[in-house]
Amino acid sequence: MELSFFNLDIEPTNRCNAKCYFCPRDQTPHQGLMAPDVFDASLARAVELRAVIAERFGVDLHVNLCGLGEPLLNKHTPSFVEKVRGEGFFCSMSSNGALLTEARSEALLAAGLQAVEINVGENGDDYEEIYGLPWDKTLANVERFAQMAGDECAVRIVLVDHRQDIGHLLRMKAFWTERGIDQFLTFGIMNRGGTLAVDHMQAARLQLLDLY
Repeated sequence: MELSFFNLDIEPTNRCNAKCYFCPRDQTPHQGLMAPDVFDASLARAVELRAVIAERFGVDLHVNLCGLGEPLLNKHTPSFVEKVRGEGFFCSMSSNGALLTEARSEALLAAGLQAVEINVGENGDDYEEIYGLPWDKTLANVERFAQMAGDECAVRIVLVDHRQDIGHLLRMKAFWTERGIDQFLTFGIMNRGGTLAVDHMQAARLQLLDLY
């Protein structure tokens, strides 16, 4: 497969408002919010990296505001987007959607956000049980943002296959497609170097067998 671009993640925060059991975030120390001066330094290094990648590989570098946390917990995230775009980068962001209010949506779009990946792989009571967030509010946020974004900003739904159930993934794709969102990213559970152990993960099975 031909390489079209490199993606660089910058993490505005490693804190999160969701409580997903399949996320290892709570095992990470020193949780906090990225300060603007730290972001500026990170972005400056990204500019340097872009030049290296262009020279060596002949492709562009994209910047994605994401990590283990929810970027919208950091009040500076819209200004981070604006700074990324000001340096000429393609800018995307990840979110769980629960804090994607109309005001924040307007700020992100005005700053030039070009794509957002929203982790909403459940709905209704299942969503509230697994994510620990209010479903009706999140649904309204995502639908409103998609309408506001139009062709200006791509909206992609992230589906984490924590159930190991292809039927469920297909049902979630159908749910969002009916609401006008038809771009999806599907991931399996990530162990993050052994910080997360759930029954159907290989690392958990190896522990039960006393193989390491």
